[in-house]
Amino acid sequence: RQLLLAGIIGSVAAVGAHNFIDSDWWHYGIGVSFFVLMGLALQLASDGSSPEILATMPRKASVLFPCWIAAIGLAYMMWVDGLENQARAALMAGDVATARSAAQQLAGIAPSNPEAPRILGIVANDAAEGKRWSTRLVELEPNTQNIRTLARIHAASGEQSDALRTLQMLDRRDPFNLPGLLLRLALQLDAEMVEEAEKTLNRMFEAEASPYVQVRAIPEIVPTEIAEARTRFALSGQVDAAMQVKLLSDALTIWLNYANTTVTLSMPVLKTGQGLYPGEDPDSVRRKLGWAKNAAGELKSRAQSAEERTRAGAAEAKFDGLLSELGGA
Repeated sequence: RQLLLAGIIGSVAAVGAHNFIDSDWWHYGIGVSFFVLMGLALQLASDGSSPEILATMPRKASVLFPCWIAAIGLAYMMWVDGLENQARAALMAGDVATARSAAQQLAGIAPSNPEAPRILGIVANDAAEGKRWSTRLVELEPNTQNIRTLARIHAASGEQSDALRTLQMLDRRDPFNLPGLLLRLALQLDAEMVEEAEKTLNRMFEAEASPYVQVRAIPEIVPTEIAEARTRFALSGQVDAAMQVKLLSDALTIWLNYANTTVTLSMPVLKTGQGLYPGEDPDSVRRKLGWAKNAAGELKSRAQSAEERTRAGAAEAKFDGLLSELGGA
């Protein structure tokens, strides 16, 4: 007994020490073996077979009560997951009534579950209901995508100030979030808030020079938000002719990089109606190429040097060709 106990203590100590460096307990077999050894060690202790001081019923209750709580919790989670899956499947199948019913039940039994307001916002009967559920979604899950969605809903309702106020939440969570900054710039330009728009553009320039943009998880995806921001600002009429040409020229460099890298590599997949990279589906690529073609055309008409006009004309023809190739899919 003493040799077995010594072996178990050595094993438990070795595994415990090893897990300070490399966690292995999340492996099922290792975790089960470890706790089985712990139980055996307790039974091999000098008082392991001594009579229990506590009565039988309290000991059983102390063990069974957590088991019942866990069983009830598992049943509750199964109910929640079932409603989530039902709502998602109905939404994908276009069954709006079933999706709404399942999401409403989910909101009732799990008020803190973000999936319910997400689906209810999608299947809302009117803009006010969609805004209410989107606001609730941001409260529960304030990630960058949900914040931008709520801002777009405010903007679509003509609530520009509320949209800009919502986008301010990104300053704390992701100050270099390019889609959010682009949306903010567009709203500020529409509201003729020139100074604020210039500050937003300068922040995008800071992001462009930082590892946030320079180091990308997928190098083949060229971000175009800064190019679109330059194009929007150049065409807003708020800067002089020289600055317009500079902004359009810098934007064209990014647009060409995007066309030569992201679009060219993904074109075979885009022609099938799908996207090779996240966020680069055929519709988004067409929209970006449209901005690129517009920037090239404006630069061609505004540039003073023949070399710049030639470059812009060649880029415009390239973008037009890619649009034609993609449009013929």
